[in-house]
Amino acid sequence: MNFRLPFDPEFLKSLSENTKYMLSAAQKAVETAKYALNLYFQTIKTIPESTKILAEHGWYLPFDFHPVVVNRMASRIKEGNSLEVDNEMIDFLDSELPSIQDQLIRKFP
Repeated sequence: MNFRLPFDPEFLKSLSENTKYMLSAAQKAVETAKYALNLYFQTIKTIPESTKILAEHGWYLPFDFHPVVVNRMASRIKEGNSLEVDNEMIDFLDSELPSIQDQLIRKFP
């Protein structure tokens, strides 16, 4: 039976190559995550302004609205597409109506 000892030159060479590959892959994953987090934080920074724009057009946003959606709708209003936002919000409220009713009944029996 042939056993390879940890100090075997071929084993060490293979280990070194695998370690370099894994380190490179980990660095790429960290760079991708860093980029995604930076984009997310940029999105979060614009939420107060976007929320204000939507409120000025009569829309209250629940806390579970995704920041990207809030910013997208505010951008549409800025572009003059408030009717599109109105329709999207009406569709959302229509779909959430049973849940809203249940919450109201529980809180105010």
